[in-house]
Amino acid sequence: MPYTSQDVGWQRTDTSHDAAKTTDAANIRKKVLWILGRAEIPLTSEEIAAGLGLPYRSVQPRLSELRDLGLVEDSGERGVSTYNKSVIKWGLVDD
Repeated sequence: MPYTSQDVGWQRTDTSHDAAKTTDAANIRKKVLWILGRAEIPLTSEEIAAGLGLPYRSVQPRLSELRDLGLVEDSGERGVSTYNKSVIKWGLVDD
């Protein structure tokens, strides 16, 4: 997977590449880290999006980027999505 100069990954499309480089994406990554630190428990992508008042489609790609950067990880816990599917609960990587 290609990376930006900030080591953030993107998919192999021009639109994904452009989105990963935006200030908005960087701000959302910071917000995701903030809410996970504040929550003190693992959260699903949907819970994170709801807690931040952001669309799921803006949060999920940032979680993938943060995972690739080694800042968040699959907690091993699972939640249930609004579509009644099993989903990952994300947590901060312990230093």
